[in-house]
Amino acid sequence: MEDVPNHMVTGNTQLIHGVEARIPISYATAGIMYSDLRGSLQVGGLYLTDVLRVPSLKHNLLSESQLDLLGHRIVTKEGKKRIYSRDGNVLEAKLESGLY
Repeated sequence: MEDVPNHMVTGNTQLIHGVEARIPISYATAGIMYSDLRGSLQVGGLYLTDVLRVPSLKHNLLSESQLDLLGHRIVTKEGKKRIYSRDGNVLEAKLESGLY
């Protein structure tokens, strides 16, 4: 099985401890895009590991299943998504154009 990252972020995102990583990523319209870095990311009160930076990506993609497996609580209600870390930090996203 391929080494699949937990999360992907856009090219203007600064990663912590980023190392060069050119990894091909296939998407639904049969195209391929590539990452340029792999590292960690501090976003809101959450520290995310195993993050790929993909310059051509239009939106950040966080894996809810991976966050859940790591013990975070995820609540979606009234156009807001809140991710609560195990130590009580919260990341909040608002619904905009059909995306959180």
